[in-house]
Amino acid sequence: AACVFATTGCSLFETEVDKATKIIEAYQAGNVDDFLTAAGEDEVMAYMLGSLDSKDAEGMKEVFQLVHDATKDMEFIVEDNDDSKDGYVTVTFEGEDYMMAFNDAMIEAVAESGAKFADMPAWMIEALENGGESSTMEVEMRIHSDGTLVPDFNEDFFYALTGGFYEY
Repeated sequence: AACVFATTGCSLFETEVDKATKIIEAYQAGNVDDFLTAAGEDEVMAYMLGSLDSKDAEGMKEVFQLVHDATKDMEFIVEDNDDSKDGYVTVTFEGEDYMMAFNDAMIEAVAESGAKFADMPAWMIEALENGGESSTMEVEMRIHSDGTLVPDFNEDFFYALTGGFYEY
């Protein structure tokens, strides 16, 4: 029976820390299928990561690829949650938080013209080029025993993983 588990990738013997690490590493490697299998029904992440394989990315697909490029090397540490709640881990990310850069670029676009604001990809790319703020983000992540994320609980995790892009 152990051979069956070993060859199928069964997560029976993995800790929550192992499961969380696999999910983050799948995102970082651009392994869309593994990440989305674990992320479950999160439509924002599915839409964003669905563009990573696109060869002729333009518009928001280009933005999604640039966000991934900007965040895929973010350093992280996954630890057991101090509260010892089953399925919970604490993840600390160190990297850039682009939320304020996106916000500032959006405000500038609105002030300039409606057409500039309507060109969302352009001002988002500008924000990414300007860079984010160096940040350490600590979030709680909740994982089912099968290694998938608990729906509607991990928004803070997705925010940190994408350097603040998830809010947009």
